[in-house]
Amino acid sequence: MNVEKDYMNAPETGRHLLKCVWTSHPDHERRCELRIPAGVVDAAWQEELELNRWHEGFFHFAWRGDVWLAYGFADGRVRGVYCPEHRAERDARSFTLDSPELALSA
Repeated sequence: MNVEKDYMNAPETGRHLLKCVWTSHPDHERRCELRIPAGVVDAAWQEELELNRWHEGFFHFAWRGDVWLAYGFADGRVRGVYCPEHRAERDARSFTLDSPELALSA
């Protein structure tokens, strides 16, 4: 997770804006409207690939003082981002599901 480096200076121009993929599961009637420049996300993923941290998968990165979550592919493409608020909710759920305490209580 590269949260030490803030991608504040990454290029904000480029292909388009990526919108947070969060929806109000299970009805999906509400959606998050936060967006981030694709160039910012692409720059963060390229650095992860160059550092050989990941080949494909979720990665955290900082932008404008907040931590975002995105999914990157080995070919350099990025698909899907979670804004800071919904990233935190997702991370909390993931931590709970992976928690050994949960397995012990089942």
